[in-house]
Amino acid sequence: MKAEIYARGPIACTINSHPDVFKHYHGGIIQCNSTTDSSCDGFLTHLIVLTGYGIDKKTGLYYWSGR
Repeated sequence: MKAEIYARGPIACTINSHPDVFKHYHGGIIQCNSTTDSSCDGFLTHLIVLTGYGIDKKTGLYYWSGR
């Protein structure tokens, strides 16, 4: 996915937007682990556009940016 975004620009993908982390989002990197939180697993419910990616300098976490 990174190579595709780098070469051609934004791409579409689907996500499960039901977990509470989406309902209470106020900024930053959303983290959801399906092995510890069953609400992260399940159906793909929304189509989004991934516009980029990076690494958070403070935490070292890889992230995707999207809309």
